[in-house]
Amino acid sequence: MNRMLHKCVFTGRFAMISLLIAFFLIIGTNQSSAQEFCDDETVFWFENFGTGITPSSHPDIIPGSLTYQPSGVLSSEGTYRVINNTQQMPEWHFSADHTPNDIDGKVMVINGQSETFFRHVINLPTGFAPGPYASSLYQMNVNTPGTCAPNPLLPYINFRVEFLNQNGAWVDMQNSPVSSNFVQQSANPTWVLLGGVFNLPPTGAFTVTQIRVTLSNQTSGGCGNDYAIDDIKFASCPSGGPVPVTFERVTANRKGSGVQVNWSTSTEINNDRFEVERSSDGRDWQVIATVKGRGYSNTLATYGIYDAKPEIGRNLYRIRQVDTDGRSSYSITVSVQVKAEGTTVSLLNNPVTSNITLDFLSGSRSNIRVRMVDMSGRLVSTKTLSVQSGAQRLQLDIPSGTSSGLYVLQLTDESGQVIFKEKIIKL
Repeated sequence: MNRMLHKCVFTGRFAMISLLIAFFLIIGTNQSSAQEFCDDETVFWFENFGTGITPSSHPDIIPGSLTYQPSGVLSSEGTYRVINNTQQMPEWHFSADHTPNDIDGKVMVINGQSETFFRHVINLPTGFAPGPYASSLYQMNVNTPGTCAPNPLLPYINFRVEFLNQNGAWVDMQNSPVSSNFVQQSANPTWVLLGGVFNLPPTGAFTVTQIRVTLSNQTSGGCGNDYAIDDIKFASCPSGGPVPVTFERVTANRKGSGVQVNWSTSTEINNDRFEVERSSDGRDWQVIATVKGRGYSNTLATYGIYDAKPEIGRNLYRIRQVDTDGRSSYSITVSVQVKAEGTTVSLLNNPVTSNITLDFLSGSRSNIRVRMVDMSGRLVSTKTLSVQSGAQRLQLDIPSGTSSGLYVLQLTDESGQVIFKEKIIKL
């Protein structure tokens, strides 16, 4: 996308927007409330970029990295300004800052490129105690959906936290550096909480009085790597880290011959994946599915899997969330009773091509007759399947040469009773 095409159109609009900021900052903004990255934290440094309607630069921008552009559209890669709204290009979200209760609160808005761009030194004359600390910030991908389609670049922030040792050298704290996940485009302006936990090791008789926080953008310059950051923080982390995932709901319900397991989250931090576990006794658990997490999210996210082969009787399900650093936590446990009275059938693929996939749940071994007829009643295929007790998945081949169209699939048990009947589409 050639962003310069927008420049002439936007220059006049930009001046008008500046006059209207005080009235329209809150419109369309998905703004989070204040949130601690760690429980019971003590904040040693907090940067919210202040308030006001006049654009400004920032003293913590590393010389030779980002270029301050006080006016006009931010159409050039590697430019920034601190301003009280995020829409510094026509296709960007128009949003207020993240800081709660700010009036004309400012954010840093960046047309990004791959570079180390921000550095701040925190001084504490009384000294920092050994232990866990956290650095965090809120970031917004300012591009609206479809900008730079089909493959937009996405911002990707790296946190480096160091301490000044007794030799006057900057040394990485344990777990430094930490990289966030890519921040996706969103339909509404969305602030995403990013950060990491870093450990200050014991330093003997030497007292650490200076800690340095450095931010880098890991994505190259180009269309899509555009973002705003706000509320950068360095704080103690006595809990050792944030709760990676907040589960909102976990359910398990019968669906055909199987069980549908659904869950949702309201927040995700450093979340790598979910592992769905099943047990019949609550002691021995097995992983039946793995689902990729969103990494970082502070909006409602929903997930689900289908368990095609549950046990006869009680089935317990729980979700294990696994963090990017290997830490994990569990959801609540839910249960569903699976009764096998006769034989239950589920059709897994419809439309069909060369075969039909069926799931069976049966209380005993039985022979099931399968018939496939066209809409005039002409028999296309017939076959007897031997179904075992419990859960089983079987495939039925469709005769070669079968024309595309609508057919009826009917299954009967050994007594001749119809246990399944459904229309299918042959492609």
